[in-house]
Amino acid sequence: MRKVIYTAIKQTLLSIKDSNNNPVIKHVDLWNQQTVLPEEEQPFATPAVFIEFMQIRWNPLAQGIREATVQIALHVVTDSRVGAWSDVLNVFVLMDDINKALHRLSTVDGNYTMDSLTLVQSQTDHDFDEL
Repeated sequence: MRKVIYTAIKQTLLSIKDSNNNPVIKHVDLWNQQTVLPEEEQPFATPAVFIEFMQIRWNPLAQGIREATVQIALHVVTDSRVGAWSDVLNVFVLMDDINKALHRLSTVDGNYTMDSLTLVQSQTDHDFDEL
């Protein structure tokens, strides 16, 4: 089920285009504290989005069917030193574009159905260095 959600989110994020029809997000991956020690990580292009799955609580229904509200956190990483990101306020435009794209997202894949994602919380990083 997480693979279905991850794949749907990744495809949607990579489909976000700028005004010249170029992809906006350059890298999508699972969150693994990539920004804590970036010099020890594999290099990745920015802007990047890392998907973190929170703990999932399952509700059994009937006949082996279960449902869950799956919470994810998206870690959006930009490089404020280069290009459009030298204007740090552009990150808010990116966040709005991500929200719009994911709000429409739903998928059915085999035994799994995912309804649209709903934004429930935002947190702005005010202690960033280069990433």
